Amino acid sequence: MRFLIILLVGTILSGCVGQIQHIYDNPQIANGSIELCGSHIIPSAGSTPNMYATTSYKESEEKKEEEGTRVLDTSASGTLIGNGYIISNRHVVQDERLMSICHTENAVEVLSIDEKHDLALLYSKDLVATDGLRFASQPVWMNEPVATRGNRSGKGLYNTYGYVLAPQNEVVVRTDEFENIGGRWQPVENEDLYVELSLSSEPGNSGGPVINQRGELVAILAANNDEGTISSAVPLEYVKEFLASLVWDGKTRMFVKQK
Repeated sequence: MRFLIILLVGTILSGCVGQIQHIYDNPQIANGSIELCGSHIIPSAGSTPNMYATTSYKESEEKKEEEGTRVLDTSASGTLIGNGYIISNRHVVQDERLMSICHTENAVEVLSIDEKHDLALLYSKDLVATDGLRFASQPVWMNEPVATRGNRSGKGLYNTYGYVLAPQNEVVVRTDEFENIGGRWQPVENEDLYVELSLSSEPGNSGGPVINQRGELVAILAANNDEGTISSAVPLEYVKEFLASLVWDGKTRMFVKQK
């Protein structure tokens, strides 16, 4: 009997994954994922940022290094939520105020950041007419099939599928930021409640959307484990809290940029 139950559950979940693998056939859902490019300056004493935070880095071939620093070109992802607004990770934008959509001349402005939950709000006037992803009306549940689409290793947008392992799990994430501890530059760690996913992610996936079978946004991908087999994502509730904390200008129907 126990074997039959396990077999039945496995069959149901397999069917669900089969359904979600066609979710990106919908152009509106596929267009909710954005390729972001930028550059960051880090201390020469610091190593290239690690894989825990899934942003893709390579040494810049064009930008000149400042004394005692290194310049890294970055590739990551963003989640379009409508009216030109994009949600990504704080560790993706770091101290940048202007990024771009990869392979285009389209500028992306960084409007505000949420340090605690590793979130950032960006804006691109070139995406105002493009529909964004709908927010899920219900929280994620254990074993729920999910999908993400991100700028994997800076090589373009790729789809990945998996399950929710834990709707809320306390995770310590090593970010791409550095702090000087005892004369040595060390990655900053951030502890928070994340959605844990059995979903493979690679550098460049940071900031990309995690969606359910209905194509609704449930979380923002933020980090992975050493092997890249388990990912952590910022829950949608934190995204909503972040947006609610910003100032909305009713006349221009835009968020006011925060310094």
